[in-house]
Amino acid sequence: MEFLKQMPPNIYLILSLVFITTGIAFLFLGKFIFAFISLVIGLISLIAWTFFGLFEETKNT
Repeated sequence: MEFLKQMPPNIYLILSLVFITTGIAFLFLGKFIFAFISLVIGLISLIAWTFFGLFEETKNT
């Protein structure tokens, strides 16, 4: 779990957008199982981005 806390929240956002876009592309190709899996992973990443972005400690410079 410590590894997930060290990653910046922007990575979660980028991953979620990539997975959701890939899922939409799979839907158009007719690969429904891959689309569903990709969309679910994208939504989980989006929820992780929201959670870690809201509760991220601000760093004073």
